[in-house]
Amino acid sequence: MDNSTYPEKMETSDLTFNLSQLNTTEERIYDLNANSSMSNTTQERMWESAVPPALQFAFGVIGNIIALVVLVTSAKTHKWRPFYRLVGGLAVTDGGGILLVYPTVMVRYATDFTYVFPRALCDYSSFVYTFTLISSAMIVCAMSLDRYVAILHPFVYSSGKSRQRANIILCVIWVTGCVISGLQLVGLGSSFNYYPKSWCFINFVEMDMLDTLNSYVYSVFGLVILLATLGVNITVIISVVRNMTTKSEVRNSKRRHKSDIFIISFLLVIVIIFSTCWAPLMVRISLIIVFLFIY
Repeated sequence: MDNSTYPEKMETSDLTFNLSQLNTTEERIYDLNANSSMSNTTQERMWESAVPPALQFAFGVIGNIIALVVLVTSAKTHKWRPFYRLVGGLAVTDGGGILLVYPTVMVRYATDFTYVFPRALCDYSSFVYTFTLISSAMIVCAMSLDRYVAILHPFVYSSGKSRQRANIILCVIWVTGCVISGLQLVGLGSSFNYYPKSWCFINFVEMDMLDTLNSYVYSVFGLVILLATLGVNITVIISVVRNMTTKSEVRNSKRRHKSDIFIISFLLVIVIIFSTCWAPLMVRISLIIVFLFIY
């Protein structure tokens, strides 16, 4: 056998091998492009009805505006006592938060989910959401404490400048809400764009140490407020029921009891609705943090 044929065979073999590698590479590139195309197609085909967020926006804003109008028109009756000032603060906080953040949500729906939130907008959306929720929770707790002091310690409640105290309490609540919600803006944690990429909140799904700490602070603080609110309301209800069963109390202050029952019923409705929406989120964040610590 002639040794001169070996280079030719080797060159032919190398060429065949290189062509095989090239075909394999092309197939892989095609597969990657196909997968990317499928992913883009899936993303483009994302469809969620805009009706739920639109209704939330409409009911949230309109409902709080109606509450403010009723408060203002009935000011001669309630004379802006501390409880009603807190109710007004709750309407401004909740309605204002919805008004500030929901237009960004609707942009995502209006563009057929093609608009991608930039980091700055996501941070803004997350801050407004967290501020509105935590501040509203603190105001509801303050409303419960107001009824607690008014019913169980009426002399303390009626002494001093209670209206100014209510204004100070609202300012303290808003400042506290800004501090807790602003932790993510100064590097303690981050925001995350949640499905369908139309809203942002604190990052409790892809957490490093700072995200874990931020989520822990927010969830524990929220749960403490929730438990305190429930505890205070239960105490107030028990006290009112006991007073109603006392005949002398019923004769001397029947009108006052009716007013207390009306306010407590109104407060309980707010607490139940807010707890139903608030508790699952706080519990879920806490459970995720506990799971991460254990595993």
